[in-house]
Amino acid sequence: MKSTKAETQKRVEEVLSLRLLGAEFIDIRQHASAQKWDVSDRQLWRYIAAGDELLARTLERDREKLFRRHIAQRRALYARTMAASDYSTAARILKDEAELCNLYPHELNELIEKMAKEISELKAKHGHSSNAPKTTDADAGGPAGAPEPGGSAAGGPSA
Repeated sequence: MKSTKAETQKRVEEVLSLRLLGAEFIDIRQHASAQKWDVSDRQLWRYIAAGDELLARTLERDREKLFRRHIAQRRALYARTMAASDYSTAARILKDEAELCNLYPHELNELIEKMAKEISELKAKHGHSSNAPKTTDADAGGPAGAPEPGGSAAGGPSA
């Protein structure tokens, strides 16, 4: 017997809920059997596809709204873990929220800071001060008085 539109929609929503909880196809098949849906594997795949379409239609696309919702969800989880005295999970939630809000320096920032420190150390090692005038592309040939590649110290061609 063919199911009604309402029954089909209910099944699609059940399948979507199962998938969001991590169910695989075999789990969905077992659920359908337990519920006595009497449907083929092909029909279950149609339910899965319809669930995917439903999810795509209902997911938030506005980045700012999505961000605010994620912050609110973390804060709700934090409150629950604190109420349960689950402090290690609460700390992980706080860390995750801080990362989401970019409160910790990113790896790129750390790399830039490391490179800046290395440059400062190299300048100090070679006697350059940070107050030295900036060089231009024309000055980039090397230290003053140093021979140009293929040239003499005086700047003319090698003899």
